[in-house]
Amino acid sequence: MTHKCTFCNAIHFINEREYNSSKLRPQFMKCCSRGRIQLPSFQAVPHVLAQLLHRNSANPDARHFRENIQQYNHALSFVSLGAKKDDRVEGGGVYSFRIQGALHHRYGPARPAEGKAPSYNQLYFLDPQVAKLERERRNPNLKPQILWELGEMLRETHAYANLYQHAFQVLQDQERQNQEAGQPNEVVEVRLHFDPKTDQRRYNLPTAEEVAVVLPNTLSNKRRDFVVHNRTEGHLTIMSTGDPAYMSLHYVLIFPSGEHGWHYQIPKVGEAGEDGDQEQRRSSTQYVTEMEYYRYRLHFRDLPWVLHLFRCGRLFQQFIVDAWASVEQDRLHWIELNQKTIRAELYNGLVDAASRNDDRSLTDIGRRIILPATFVSSTRYMYQLYQDSMAIVRWAGRPDIFLTL
Repeated sequence: MTHKCTFCNAIHFINEREYNSSKLRPQFMKCCSRGRIQLPSFQAVPHVLAQLLHRNSANPDARHFRENIQQYNHALSFVSLGAKKDDRVEGGGVYSFRIQGALHHRYGPARPAEGKAPSYNQLYFLDPQVAKLERERRNPNLKPQILWELGEMLRETHAYANLYQHAFQVLQDQERQNQEAGQPNEVVEVRLHFDPKTDQRRYNLPTAEEVAVVLPNTLSNKRRDFVVHNRTEGHLTIMSTGDPAYMSLHYVLIFPSGEHGWHYQIPKVGEAGEDGDQEQRRSSTQYVTEMEYYRYRLHFRDLPWVLHLFRCGRLFQQFIVDAWASVEQDRLHWIELNQKTIRAELYNGLVDAASRNDDRSLTDIGRRIILPATFVSSTRYMYQLYQDSMAIVRWAGRPDIFLTL
């Protein structure tokens, strides 16, 4: 890997170049689409975390931390990871993080239910000493000093730690006002709303102009808002993958400053309509897809703030699985909402059932989601591979002999 992209400095093998470019002047497309994708660099890593991740360090604490980095991240994260982990071991080799089924990030209310111990985001509403004792109780195999140092680091550097404190204060004030007004049972919630009107090309850290506590929620986006409830009974809320805080709230040791991740309105550079009116620019703008975002982030660049991501070991592997699951789930969601676009009615049997002219009600047939042949491992994809493999080609020079591949 000795060849750099001239636009984003991503390092490539020479054979990864575009097919129409030469070895003397190679061009690479998959990292940044020739400069059309421009994302801000990661923030500088705090000294405490950098020392623990330094692979040449002889400190036994650093080695212990790297071996248990997933559990340390789990103990300090704001949201939990909702997935069925596959722990089956097949042969030897390096560690492999595997899951089954869908994967989600889930968060609970600001206060735990009656009789339940606080966890995840609820620990950031407590006194630091109380939160430290609770984390130690939940993770007896982790070193208390490391937990304390990392917890204090995140309280100082992670942007959403302060936003959570603000949201919790608003919840308390609103609950007090409801009690004074004689409405103690009224549902209280606060929405952390990401403002889409800000400059989406520079979204390193959430600021007061980008993320605000909205109460009541009259202008916010229900799909993308992060809703903090005061107290709910055994209920966890699933985050939207389009929320800019989707990754930074769980992978706190990869994003210790709380940088924004992928969301729906990251524009590409150099789009058409830049000289026209505002409405024309808005209609012609193309946005960075989720796949393109993570492809850009996962390309290796010889920069200190990029190397931090690749030094996270098993947590880095989990992050890749999480990103891929998020991309696949969003693709499936798009296919579900665009069945007419892929003409799925030709495959789900409704046309045949209607043409038989019998007395069966179409409501009894049900609704199937048809996956297109472009979706890897779908039924139509596998059937297409089968047809290709069974294609009959004519034997060269022998018109009377055919070969089945």
